[in-house]
Amino acid sequence: MERAGIRNRFVGNPMMDDLEGTEETFNIPPTATVVGLLPGSRADMHANALTLLAVAAAAAGQPGLATPLHFLFAAPSGMDPDEILRHVGEGRRAPGWRRAPLLPDDPARGIILKLAHAGGPAAGVVKGKFADVLRRSQVVIGLAGTANEQAVGLGKPLITFPGLIQGPQFVRMKMRLFDAAAIAVPPHPEVVARALVDLLRDPATQARMSRAGRERMGPPGASDAIAEAVRAALLQAEGPA
Repeated sequence: MERAGIRNRFVGNPMMDDLEGTEETFNIPPTATVVGLLPGSRADMHANALTLLAVAAAAAGQPGLATPLHFLFAAPSGMDPDEILRHVGEGRRAPGWRRAPLLPDDPARGIILKLAHAGGPAAGVVKGKFADVLRRSQVVIGLAGTANEQAVGLGKPLITFPGLIQGPQFVRMKMRLFDAAAIAVPPHPEVVARALVDLLRDPATQARMSRAGRERMGPPGASDAIAEAVRAALLQAEGPA
């Protein structure tokens, strides 16, 4: 903007506001490893969710994991659990997965669907608890836009790959922003799963990615800072009363 002759001042990124969460645990033991899944909110959200289920199944079969994996979808408002269930089961797009029963308090926790896989992993689909899903996750796999950026800003190491709509060019553009805070991989479930397991086994890399993400996106508080900057600029423009 400076090159265009427009005066500007950066005071923060408002997308990092209102992500405090409620300390929801989703009934997952504190020692479990939780991986957040972001299918995005565009028309390919259900297809992306099925791809992420394939990643989860492939990751569970990888050696070298010290604790069981739990996967949590941060589902957008438009996601229909019945559309996912339609593709779950043998001979379908998400083989090995089946519907699991909800606990009585799961709906109050935002859990609208639970899935279990024959290989061991469990997945929960959560609505209305986006910040809690991110905060409970150790690593995030995302095919989203803003949600990926918020995950990175909360210090969550991100693995991303092209989806049906937000393809390779979109991922390359986002990686210029994320830099060391994210890993971009080809859109093959086995490759994504291997990257996930390698990252989970490498706490030092997780820590570096977490620091990089927080530095890239900045702290919360930008909305108030922007409002104050606008107020101050308007008062200055008005001049003395």
